[in-house]
Amino acid sequence: MYSEAITFKGQLEISIGFHKYYVDNLVTNGGLAYFMARASGIPVGLISHMAVGFSNTAPNRTQTALIDEQARVSITNLAPYTMYSSSDTLMISADFGAGLGTGDIYEAGLFTPNNILVSRAVFPKVIKGAQEAMAVVWRITGGPPT
Repeated sequence: MYSEAITFKGQLEISIGFHKYYVDNLVTNGGLAYFMARASGIPVGLISHMAVGFSNTAPNRTQTALIDEQARVSITNLAPYTMYSSSDTLMISADFGAGLGTGDIYEAGLFTPNNILVSRAVFPKVIKGAQEAMAVVWRITGGPPT
């Protein structure tokens, strides 16, 4: 019997000033359902928001929200990063300006307009000062298992 599997994985790049942090993310069960709906042509909204929070609780696929959300912003870019290769990547960007998402940040999430948590990441403490801006670039890659 022939079967194919698709896996989703990804990485965040968090930039505050000259500091860059790279973190792996987890696509949730809601995220898997979201990608299947999109692939099937079911009308679901595009990923629209990114949030950060204060919890370092380990991510798992059944989570539907950040554990301790601190700030949520609209994404600034959602675009294919690679197309039609053995694996394709979606790139999502957002900016947390001065006063947004300040403090000791440990978690981040991607959301649809109807609040489906598509992906969640937990990372070592990232400190964002009140006057600092933070840019987050999230890449999710779908393709055959590696």
